Amino acid sequence: MQIKLTYANCVLRGRRNGDGALGYEFFNFEQALEAAVEIEDDHPDRRNGARLRMVYRVARAHARGDQGFARVVNISDHGLMLSTGLEVSIGDEVTVDLSEACSLTGTVVWRTLDQCGLKLTTPIDSVALLSRLKEEQRAPGARQLRLAIDKKVVITTELGMQIVRLRDISQRGAKIVHDGRLRAGMTINVRVTPQLECHGLVRWSLDGQAGVEFEKVLTVSDLGSAKAL
Repeated sequence: MQIKLTYANCVLRGRRNGDGALGYEFFNFEQALEAAVEIEDDHPDRRNGARLRMVYRVARAHARGDQGFARVVNISDHGLMLSTGLEVSIGDEVTVDLSEACSLTGTVVWRTLDQCGLKLTTPIDSVALLSRLKEEQRAPGARQLRLAIDKKVVITTELGMQIVRLRDISQRGAKIVHDGRLRAGMTINVRVTPQLECHGLVRWSLDGQAGVEFEKVLTVSDLGSAKAL
């Protein structure tokens, strides 16, 4: 069995090995956005009710008072695998927002350096859930997940450098509170951290708030922990 699927700027190739295991290769994966790929692994050795659906979906995870972007690697009716930069341990409760309207909660049952497995508190119908998420994403006005943040950051525009408040951030943009002088159409540089500077454009500005669209899509790992920003 061989698979090649493409979504936006992400390509995944899969091949069934001689022992029946599935192996995957990724290309330009870090900047792929919502619902990058979806594969159903229907290997006959899977236990009933344990079938995994590979989704590689961007999600927002909450644990230990922190939040950050993560990837749901696969999902079943009873659990999911999460790739996350949050600090979690076996036994921790983690909430995973698959969209602004859909959240799942589970307990960490295993953990590696950057992945963990969650046993869901309440079983789900994973097929119906993925179908619902697709419909949400296609709906008019659908928005990307954002991290709610309240911190001072330095921006640079044609007006010079100034300090503003960062209110939220996504892979594609941010909302800031400013002194009222920013105008739509201005180019802007937002220094989120000393290591993370985002170039972009002011898309709108109203009543001391502004929306910024970034030139480059931020990776999931860039936004893996709100506390680290």
